Amino acid sequence: MNIQLIVDYLSALSMNNNREWYHANKEDYKRANAEFEGLLQALMLEIGKFDSSILHNNPKDLTFKIVSPF
Repeated sequence: MNIQLIVDYLSALSMNNNREWYHANKEDYKRANAEFEGLLQALMLEIGKFDSSILHNNPKDLTFKIVSPF
């Protein structure tokens, strides 16, 4: 998993948090989001070694995107 890709996307987003930038960089968002979901899955598998109650979760169901009205 590429954590740097996630950090780079979030850093760029923090400087360009607007609709136009998001749409122009949607593929970057998709890649960063996929990496983040992979990170969540890896963490859940590790936690699942001592708490199996987490294993029924799907990373896609644990995250959401905030949509700005602006």
